[in-house]
Amino acid sequence: MTVKEDLYSYVNTFGQVIKFTLPDGTILDKDSQGQPLKGIFDNAYFLVEIGDMDLDNTQPRLTCVEADVTNVSKESTVEINGYTYEVTKKPQTDGTGMCQILLSKHGKL
Repeated sequence: MTVKEDLYSYVNTFGQVIKFTLPDGTILDKDSQGQPLKGIFDNAYFLVEIGDMDLDNTQPRLTCVEADVTNVSKESTVEINGYTYEVTKKPQTDGTGMCQILLSKHGKL
């Protein structure tokens, strides 16, 4: 198995089908192999301390194969399990062929 095949095997095993809408209205719903686009969704809980106050929140994010999301930008949206999220930053590559995309609930930046 090649590294590229390993990346897709990982995402296909743990991921779910996603659909991006790019700022120009283009729909991105296929991976570079022509299969339904998948990403691993995570909505991690975190606690932020601001002075004497604690703020509980979550940070939704996607882990995707980098080659599949090269056109995704901050103005894009993504549909995951019927919910729409806004991309809050350009995809962050990790040097392994994967990347993280930080999200926020649509309309709540």
